[in-house]
Amino acid sequence: MSHTTFQSIIELKEMVIATFDIDHFTALTKNLDPVAVFSMINEIVTETEFQLEKSGGRLIKMIGDSALITFPPEKIDQAVVLLFDLKSKLEEIAGRGRNKQSLSFSIHFGEVATGTMGKSGFFDIMGDAVNTAFRLIYGDQKRGRFAVSPQVFRKLKPETRKYFHKFTPPIVYFGELN
Repeated sequence: MSHTTFQSIIELKEMVIATFDIDHFTALTKNLDPVAVFSMINEIVTETEFQLEKSGGRLIKMIGDSALITFPPEKIDQAVVLLFDLKSKLEEIAGRGRNKQSLSFSIHFGEVATGTMGKSGFFDIMGDAVNTAFRLIYGDQKRGRFAVSPQVFRKLKPETRKYFHKFTPPIVYFGELN
């Protein structure tokens, strides 16, 4: 059996890479029927896409209860502020009718390979920068965090940096809105 390989134009780009994960998702959805879980995730995706339209951000994909998002490099400060706001909105959606729910967010900056994949031609990104963004979520095992890598922190304007404090090891910056 032969398979046709679909060619993709692959580009290397520097990007802002963001991720989020619904904390304790298994416990949250354990007693929910699949339609309720699907509806909640669909509402989270819809709100995420709506908010990203405002800033040039792009939802690359959902992987269960986790998301992969990108922003152009010049939108780094706007991305941080938008994602802080999005975190609150998504926590409200995930916790609706249930106990308070948290989401963990992370943002990294780095080089990724971009292109389309497979016969359907879906857009995706790959590279160590993506892996780094996902690893930041689990840095200290505390949930509900908003972590940025040192690469992001160094690029932020002073007024955006004020939302963060240093945490080691590894060095990441956690944000809190006052």
